[in-house]
Amino acid sequence: MRKMFLMVCAAAFVLLGIVGASLPAMAGRYLSNGTYTGTPRPAVAALFARFPNGGQGLTDAITQLLIGNASLAADVVFVASKGNTAQQLAAGTGMGQAQAALSATGNPGAAALIGQAGLFGGNSTIQSAANAASGIGSGSAGFSFSSTEPSSNPLTGAGQNCATVSPSRPGITC
Repeated sequence: MRKMFLMVCAAAFVLLGIVGASLPAMAGRYLSNGTYTGTPRPAVAALFARFPNGGQGLTDAITQLLIGNASLAADVVFVASKGNTAQQLAAGTGMGQAQAALSATGNPGAAALIGQAGLFGGNSTIQSAANAASGIGSGSAGFSFSSTEPSSNPLTGAGQNCATVSPSRPGITC
């Protein structure tokens, strides 16, 4: 009986190892207290390495990356926060452009992921650049990158003029 149990356990470890190795790495995320958890995806880090001086190239790359996969926004904020000011400005601008594009094409949930990453990441340089690029800080509907800007609910579209949005209770603000 003991031998059978050990064989089953060994088989389970082998199967878990195979399944675990075939799963893609999950993107990191920010908790509402500003703590980053996880590991940034290598593709995000590679963009910042490719554009060490920030600029339009990094902005365009971030915009396209996040339009394709908004769940990488926290990785972008985390890596950008470790970079120089030019990279932070480019990342924030790219995030704002992606958020605006996703909102305009009817994908408020993806736009909210970008906004939450910008908000919870807490980097004021990234937040300011994102707000300027998205137009959110100037009163348009969407999700603000700044906790002091009023925003509408990005998941329901209802205007609520609230200061914060809880990621654990999406759609419930204030």
